[in-house]
Amino acid sequence: MEPNLDQLFNICPEIICLLKPNYTIHRVNASFTQLFGWDASRVQGRSFLDFVHVEWIQQTQQTLQSTINQIIPSFETLHCKADGNQTYLTWSFSFDPSSNSILGIARESEALKRFQEGILQENFRLTELAYTDSLTELMNRRGFLTQLQQYQSFATRTQRPLSILLLDVDYFKTFNDSYGHSAGDQALVLIASILKTNLRRSDLAGRYGGEEFVVCLPDSDQQGSFTVAESLRQAVDNYGWPIQDVTISVGIATAIATQESTYKTAKELIDEADQALYHSKQSGRNCSTHHANL
Repeated sequence: MEPNLDQLFNICPEIICLLKPNYTIHRVNASFTQLFGWDASRVQGRSFLDFVHVEWIQQTQQTLQSTINQIIPSFETLHCKADGNQTYLTWSFSFDPSSNSILGIARESEALKRFQEGILQENFRLTELAYTDSLTELMNRRGFLTQLQQYQSFATRTQRPLSILLLDVDYFKTFNDSYGHSAGDQALVLIASILKTNLRRSDLAGRYGGEEFVVCLPDSDQQGSFTVAESLRQAVDNYGWPIQDVTISVGIATAIATQESTYKTAKELIDEADQALYHSKQSGRNCSTHHANL
């Protein structure tokens, strides 16, 4: 009895990917979709490089080109998952001239992962002070904008939505004047804690300046970003504030890239969120507004 090759393809624990010479994904197995978090239908026809970390694209492309002339028994690279997390894979590539395709088989690379994590931890230690707000321990404006460029690059390549929230503490100057700067600082620290508690691991939060916070929501569309904005606003509103109730106003903007449109720049996205935030303030504060509804 002949073995069922399709069944073997899908039950194989290794990650399998069949590429055309232009690096277009022709077929993947179940292990690939489970690891990356993408349905096979949304992977097929896309470039393999769409799933590679931006800093590894050039090296990966060179390796795939070399595959046409030789078998690549071991190649390690960094990939981006659908949830925004990253993973290191060790690939073996082979070109099949009969089908004019490249076969790739991979598994997660623990050795490279540990090595890279060590480097990342050291780099983070050296840059932590430059990119961290000392009061709230969130990213400062400089750190947030630096990270936002990477999030935006990934969203552009994968044509996934990306949303920005700008959050402003309502009547913060009055609060400071009434209770002192120490109480104001403590309020900002508590809001930062609320953000950390209510956001996903893949989300990015920062203190944008003064009493203003900013949040990046990868893979979040208009409806999803509005839902998150409202959950954050309500979490602040429902918090048991020790001195006086504190509320926030939120402005939201979303970018979605298609083949027919150009992806918004980080500045354009933040400017739109700022316009929406202004509308929230003019509407009585303690509310959320999406720029698309202006």
